[in-house]
Amino acid sequence: MPLIRLVPAKRAYPLETAFIQDEISLSQNRLKLEIGSKFERNDFTGFEMQPSIRTSWAIHPDEFIWGAVSRAVRTPTRFDTDTEVTFPGVRLLGNPNFKSEAVVAFESGYRSRIARRLSMDVATFFNIYDNLRNTEPRGAPEVFMFFNNLNAKTYGGELSASYDVLDRLRITANYSYLGKHLRLEPGHFDIFGTQLEGNDAKHSFQVRGSADLPHRVEIDSAVRFVSRLPLPSIPGYFEFDSRLAWLPDPRVELSIIGRNLLHAHHPEFNQPLPTPPEEVQRNVYGRVALRF
Repeated sequence: MPLIRLVPAKRAYPLETAFIQDEISLSQNRLKLEIGSKFERNDFTGFEMQPSIRTSWAIHPDEFIWGAVSRAVRTPTRFDTDTEVTFPGVRLLGNPNFKSEAVVAFESGYRSRIARRLSMDVATFFNIYDNLRNTEPRGAPEVFMFFNNLNAKTYGGELSASYDVLDRLRITANYSYLGKHLRLEPGHFDIFGTQLEGNDAKHSFQVRGSADLPHRVEIDSAVRFVSRLPLPSIPGYFEFDSRLAWLPDPRVELSIIGRNLLHAHHPEFNQPLPTPPEEVQRNVYGRVALRF
């Protein structure tokens, strides 16, 4: 088993944050512009600024488009800077000069109510990441350290639709796609081959139905699919979740909930280490909820 410790064992690090935002409405509130930024000063990387600008345009009362550009950072933690992990014959060290991981995100979308009972949403994104964490040798061959020599671009989108079959019966469906390209700085490499940062499913899909039955009975069910993970390889899977609830009073809910009902157990994720993956198990339980 690896030995994990933080050096120094105790550390205080002050954090100061501020946020400012303004909303501008034009053309009788049909066109809106939001401008804002988060400001932060931390003990690891000093001053950080995370600005954003977002706009939306109501083409018609039931149809509008939107777009946004924003910058966000993941500031270091003690795991990035102070950690020491010792395996048999191998040491992994944090980097006291570890930088913030940064992303500039471009987003756009379209929403429309196609008919009285049918609505649709389309959203797309393109993200540019800089200074992502990689792990490479430092000094002796058996010593490794965290660095910020990995960059990436991700792109994709999501399509969702909602249809009210009846006043008490609704069906929603959504599909999402994720593409990515990871690149190490020249002369550097990652001992995990960028597997940790790039092990994501390309496709996911879900169909959900919900119904309000007589006598205050509700039922919700969903079928979902997640495509395979590349490395470490995890096969794609279908699963089924369901909930049956009775509300004897608006403030009381008695329900039976089932998760992952199609399989007794299945893997969803695995670390690139010589350990067997933990598997998600079928789960059925009852719940009593009281609302005040």
